[in-house]
Amino acid sequence: MKKKVFTVVVSLLAILFLTACGNNKKSTNTSSSEVPKTSSSQKVEQKSKVVEFSTTATDTVIYESKGLTVTYKGLEKDDYEYTLKLAYKNTSNKEYEVQTRNGKVNNISNSDDHKIIICSDTLKASAASEGGIKLPINALEAVSITKPKVLECNLEVIYDITETIAKVPIKVTFE
Repeated sequence: MKKKVFTVVVSLLAILFLTACGNNKKSTNTSSSEVPKTSSSQKVEQKSKVVEFSTTATDTVIYESKGLTVTYKGLEKDDYEYTLKLAYKNTSNKEYEVQTRNGKVNNISNSDDHKIIICSDTLKASAASEGGIKLPINALEAVSITKPKVLECNLEVIYDITETIAKVPIKVTFE
């Protein structure tokens, strides 16, 4: 009988000890800077790390997930605009949109009055296509930008007009 009581007491102490150790370990992990995911953040894939590249770094993959690949292909400039050329490959069976949001050039924000950043490309299902981020020269000049030096924005992948699939912060240095 004494052995059974001793075994039960030791077992209970072991369980309490393991539970206490497990709780300490868990609290250590949650005290980091990670933010718990909410149901809405589970729908949107957000890369918190900024994808940085220069305009001379052609073939830079900006986004690759869910059957979609967005690749920077180079910079073109004509009398009307700068265009950061993008190549899209969509191997999924869904159609998506790629748009820029929260953008600024040389630290001047895009606004309703001055559309200095324009991008809205459709990615057809199971297809490759091209598009780009456009910086109209007349809109840049209207906000006193003679030459773009840095473009910062979120590149967003959108499904069915309303569901944002991914937000990819990018920073492009013009050389």
